[in-house]
Amino acid sequence: MLLLVVGTINKYPPPAAGWEVVHCDASARGIWDPDQGQCIPIDRVCDMRNLPFEDGSVDRIQSWHALEHVNEQGGRDAIREFARVLAPAGVIDLRVPDLEYARRAENVESVLHLIYGDQTAMVDAELNVHKWGYTLPSLRRLLADYGFHAKQRPAEYPDEIHILASRA
Repeated sequence: MLLLVVGTINKYPPPAAGWEVVHCDASARGIWDPDQGQCIPIDRVCDMRNLPFEDGSVDRIQSWHALEHVNEQGGRDAIREFARVLAPAGVIDLRVPDLEYARRAENVESVLHLIYGDQTAMVDAELNVHKWGYTLPSLRRLLADYGFHAKQRPAEYPDEIHILASRA
């Protein structure tokens, strides 16, 4: 079973036994794991809109807080690419910032990171800028356009959307 982790985020839950995990990101810097006190290396430096995998070869895609780092067309291209590499019974585990949270927030400062991304000074900081945003309805429509049914999951944080998507 192949789990493709697309995009970097601080920590991912460990997969069940028997899963091969491949970390892909446009940056080679790695995924910081505070429990290990080190970076988990990226296995494949690549763009999520052009994944180096065969059609139908991936059983699960986990992409947390990556889709918003490409523009609207880039998001469509990424979901199309996920659909291409995902096996027929595969699942996409997707998390993105929730733009509806910005509307509900009490002050602008609390949503700046949500809207604009992390723009700290690092070698590849331009990859951390948010270029598009999603609401639950817009994300469901995007996934439906590529044949996916999106089931909302409880979000870990109040400013995010968490979706499990499978083929309709």
